[in-house]
Parts: sequence; structure tokens; C-alpha cells
Amino acid sequence: MKVSAVSWDRFIPEENKQLLPGVVPPEAAQVHAGDFLISRANTSELVAKCVVVGQEPQKVILSDKIVRLQISEHCSNSFLSLVNNHAPHARAYYAEEASGTSFSMKNVSRGVIYRLLIPSHRWPNSTAS
Repeated sequence: MKVSAVSWDRFIPEENKQLLPGVVPPEAAQVHAGDFLISRANTSELVAKCVVVGQEPQKVILSDKIVRLQISEHCSNSFLSLVNNHAPHARAYYAEEASGTSFSMKNVSRGVIYRLLIPSHRWPNSTAS
């Protein structure tokens, strides 16, 4: 899969490259419905964009530029995606933390992705911990 498969707020499984004949990818690299995918390389504006895979794709595998994150069941994938892709603080954070000398290809590490601050919401009747 190319990074463009996860760059535009929806998963685009057609954005991929064919494997060389005889190459058998590991089963663990297969993309499945419900996967939370995030690019670790792209242009400054698109680095660390993410998607939640909707329908089960046919024979699509992760590239080394895209990571699958395991999200807690206590967190909404759609909320996390909205914050990650559109919150001004998130986009500014990734732009500042991205490395690479080429404007056309910036990189972020898993550590940078993990350190993004995500706002939380306390419901009115919840108890403080």
C-alpha cells in the first residue's frame, strides 16, 4: 500500500503497488477492516495522517511507511482520527517534529506519534479520579 491510501481522511485500498511475482507477504502485514492506520512518512502537510479501515480490503498489505496502532477500546477511533488529522495542535506538532531534509518526504517515528496530546472529555456526571 502507498501512503496515499491513508492521506485523505478515508482508506483508499486502490492506492497500492503490486508485489513482485513469488513474494508472499506475512499474514501479520495484511490490512483488515477496523484497523487504525497512520502514515509515518509523507509531505509536511500529510505526514502522520490516519484512517480507520472500513470494509475488508482484498489482499492489501502494510508498507514500511504505514503503521497499524492498537487503540484502547475506551477510545473512539473516529474521535482519535478527527483530532489527529484536523486539530491545529496536532498538525502543528507533527510539522514541528517531522524529520527529513526533503520537503516532499518528511518522517515521524512511532515515539512522535505516541506522544501526540489527545484531549479528553469528562462527562458532567462523572466522578473525578
